[in-house]
This record gives sequence, C-alpha cells and structure tokens, in this order.
Amino acid sequence: SFGQNAFCGSRWGWWMDYTTCCTSNLSGMDLGISPLQVGLAASFSVTGALPSESVTIYRSSKPIVMGGGFFSPTFGATVLDIQAPLGRVGAVTTDANGVAVLNLTIPASAPVGLLMAFQAVALRTPNAAASNAVYARLQ
Repeated sequence: SFGQNAFCGSRWGWWMDYTTCCTSNLSGMDLGISPLQVGLAASFSVTGALPSESVTIYRSSKPIVMGGGFFSPTFGATVLDIQAPLGRVGAVTTDANGVAVLNLTIPASAPVGLLMAFQAVALRTPNAAASNAVYARLQ
C-alpha cells in the first residue's frame, strides 16, 4: 500500500496520488447565488470582500475555465475564470464586514434551462480581486 495509513482489509489493492484542480481564489471573496427562477427574485451574495468595496458581478454563458477566462487591462494581472463575452449583472458596495447582497428579478423572457457562469470582481490596485466562479441554471 501507499500513503500514511497502512492498507486495511483482507484483499489487496493499489491507488495513485495526483493533484486536483480548483480555483485559485486568493482574494478570499466568495460568491453565492440563490436559485435562479424565471420571473422571480434572485440574490447574489458576496462575502470576504474589503469593507465599503465596490463589487461587480459578471455572467457568461460559456464554461468556467480556471484561470483561463476573460482578462482586461482594467483587472491588472487578474484573469477571471469565466469567459467572454461577459454580461454585467450588477454592482454592490459591501458593508463594514465586507458583505453585500444584490437582489434582482430574473426576466420572465429568460431562457429556462440555460446554464450560466457567474463571478464577482472588485477593482483593486494593482490587480483586481475575483471571487470563486459559480454555475447556476435558469429554472
């Protein structure tokens, strides 16, 4: 067997160690999304931002690509996990605890079943801070 723990059991076995990929969200910002139901209210919550920071939430209908998405000189060296073209969902200013919630209504004309990718961005100097990227399906 391989690893810190001895192999337990009466049968033999083997396994491999490998690294997995995840977001390199070093900013500490986290984006959460309530269910997106056509014609109803939805909430986009941002935590872990700086106090009184302006945060913009973007959307894309393309797949999330960790560290390989949209980049802009406006973001400095920060590369988003969501791909262009981006749509602007809205902007919020965080409270003294670095928390903000954007409430809006999903248009009744939105296509049910569409899978969207979302990410929050705070413009900082020299590089923007980006949250985790999140998928949500329109219901």
